[in-house]
Amino acid sequence: MNAVDIGSLAVNFKRGASPFSALDLEDLRVEEGECFGLIGGSGSGKSTLLRVLAGLQRDWSGGVRLLGRSLEVKRAFTGSLRREVQMVFQDPYASLHPLHRIRRSLREPRQINGLPFDERSLIASLDQVGLPGEVLDRFPHQLSGGQRQRVAIVRALQLQPKLLLLDEPTSALDMTVQAEILNLLQARRQDTGMTMIVVSHDIHTVAHLCDRGVVIKQGRIEQRLDRNGLIERADGQAW
Repeated sequence: MNAVDIGSLAVNFKRGASPFSALDLEDLRVEEGECFGLIGGSGSGKSTLLRVLAGLQRDWSGGVRLLGRSLEVKRAFTGSLRREVQMVFQDPYASLHPLHRIRRSLREPRQINGLPFDERSLIASLDQVGLPGEVLDRFPHQLSGGQRQRVAIVRALQLQPKLLLLDEPTSALDMTVQAEILNLLQARRQDTGMTMIVVSHDIHTVAHLCDRGVVIKQGRIEQRLDRNGLIERADGQAW
């Protein structure tokens, strides 16, 4: 079974009075357990695709199956999909409640999904991404951008998703921490068999993580790349 199976997918927005096509895709499939890259410049449509797969962009047309279930246009995710599909946003501050301490931001998703809250294991998860346990008592504005991103990654991983969507997951991190986080994500994927889809404008990040990928330009698939193609693209840095 494919984790993602898109026969066709179109997303249209309005630019002033005129509609324009943000996405127009056909035949995109991501296998269970693989890491798949979406590469493209700003405005290419890659983040819009991720938002459709996360259930956040509900106005679309086409045929999309996710973890064996067909998505319905303009319908929110229900049942287990809400836990099985998790997303890490490019801007973690926007996804963390500014008036909630980090402990609450990590505890509430577990409670909503009926999972036990074990503070000891949570501290161990924070340690895996290089954060001390005292972060739990801080508010988002008291953390750096990189620290907030690592909290967001912990929050997504603690729900043990089957599909993890990553929108520029290391853009706020310095080079050393980037490598640590990417290696952590890769190890978690290998241990659990979860599927990852990584959005990035950085071909090196995608080549480091992914088994396959596509280059998206102006909402369309411009090129499909296997593992060797990703590495060659990274070496050549061609767009």
